[in-house]
Amino acid sequence: MKRIFTLILLAIILIPEFLTAQSQISGKSAPVSLNIRKKKLPPILEISNILFTDVNSNNCIDGLEKCSISFTISNSGTGPAVNMQLKVENIPMIQGLIFNKQTTLSTISPGAKLDVKVPVEGAIGLISGTASIRISFDEQLGFPPDPIDLKIETREFQRPEVKVVDSQILTDNGTVTLGRQVQLQVLVQNTGQGVAENVEVRFVLPPQNVFPNGDERFPIGTLNPGESKNISFEFLPNKIYSGSTIPIKIQVSEKWGTYSQNKEVTASVGSRTSGSAIVISGNNQVSNVAITEGSLSSEVDKNVPLNSNKNTHRYALIIGNEDYTTYQSGIGTESNVAFAVADARSFARYAENTLGIPKENIVMIENALSSVMRREIEKLWKMIQYENGQAEAFVFYAGHGFPDEANNQSYLVPVDITGTNVTDGISLTRLYADLTRFPSKRVTVFLDACFSGGGRDAGLLAARAVRIKPKTEPVTGNLVVFSASTGEQSALPYRDKKHGMFTYFLLKAIQDSKGNINYRQLYDQVKREVELSAIKINGKDQNPDLIYSNDVNGIWEGWKLIIE
Repeated sequence: MKRIFTLILLAIILIPEFLTAQSQISGKSAPVSLNIRKKKLPPILEISNILFTDVNSNNCIDGLEKCSISFTISNSGTGPAVNMQLKVENIPMIQGLIFNKQTTLSTISPGAKLDVKVPVEGAIGLISGTASIRISFDEQLGFPPDPIDLKIETREFQRPEVKVVDSQILTDNGTVTLGRQVQLQVLVQNTGQGVAENVEVRFVLPPQNVFPNGDERFPIGTLNPGESKNISFEFLPNKIYSGSTIPIKIQVSEKWGTYSQNKEVTASVGSRTSGSAIVISGNNQVSNVAITEGSLSSEVDKNVPLNSNKNTHRYALIIGNEDYTTYQSGIGTESNVAFAVADARSFARYAENTLGIPKENIVMIENALSSVMRREIEKLWKMIQYENGQAEAFVFYAGHGFPDEANNQSYLVPVDITGTNVTDGISLTRLYADLTRFPSKRVTVFLDACFSGGGRDAGLLAARAVRIKPKTEPVTGNLVVFSASTGEQSALPYRDKKHGMFTYFLLKAIQDSKGNINYRQLYDQVKREVELSAIKINGKDQNPDLIYSNDVNGIWEGWKLIIE
């Protein structure tokens, strides 16, 4: 029995070897036992079509920007790629990058491809630099594709900054009056370097007795760096409103809820209002924008140079005659002188802050009647009289001028004087004589008016179709006159700047020099700028003029505006 068991055991061991030997001799395959494992065939993996994509297409990862790195994995091997792991590393570490460090990929069969997208996002705290991003892989059999190494620039979050940069109150009668509509115009601007999205402006009125006349919310949408939006909000205070001022809160919001500023504007009941509003267009580039803060007024109306020295012997009479229609019947608004009041107000600020004229020595009149103009001119020459030769007088006038058809003499036109009774106006001959009837250090006159029968937009109603060349008025004493135009020309407006062309460049020259400019330099600069700009902007000639007395020949050129 034992011998039989031994023979069976040998047969079990030797028969497979015998069959294998026989198969090698005959070339036939031997049957394989079911308990012998198959060999695993390897994949061959390659990366192609590597692409970095960012939202604004600047090939950078920006703060708060969603980006991606995409590529294709191809398997040209005989076995599948299974249990593949994708790993992302940021070496060296760039602060503010967001990504998944590890992702499991699906199986890639032989001959198949897998498109992969790796999201990468810049956080709000992303710093500017260069990110070295490595994407590597693990594969179950140890046949991963080669890693991907990318260097991508990063840029910190470009913050928007949305705020109200200017505002003004407008009414139909020029005064904030209870029971009458008031318009608040605001200029909202993105002064930051980033794009502002979902911008909205909301106006909040006092809870009682003040009512909105329309929408209180104004969706703006997107504001690029430097871009601005002009908004008009109307409201109506009733007649039982008890306050002396009307506070209006302006709430500004944007997508992130962080990069905007609110503002409060106050309308004073009974106060005069501002002029008309303008729309300022900003720079629409996305980044690195040189941003100038927008304004509803000209740049010469802000940052007026300050001269701390005051001269109590200096005086100024400043007149802006703009509104002729209110005081005369039968004429339309085209007979008004656009921006004349703004001219006068701005010159008054320069007179006080830059020319060093004490505030109590400055008389500024808006829309002056004939009687008022005569009274203030008389008051000025009497001041000169009692200064005993120490006085320095400045006269600024913006408004209509008009010639007398009989003798071509020139007149300043008060708002209650028409073209048919121009001799009831202020004769330039008489004005110059009054200002020099007593000795003085100097008298300077600035006239932003023409005397040919025309005006900034149109002449007065009685102006003739053919303009008149006014006669040059004689001057004596220590007198110099700067005029906006010559002969039959008009004194033109500069609408974008909300001033007369002559006044704007006069103030600009004073602002740029901080008043440290002599009369020759002042005249040459204003003349050059006005002549060129009048053609470029208005398509008409305007040649500023200057006249002076023989008494100051060779002297006036060296006079300076500031106190020395």
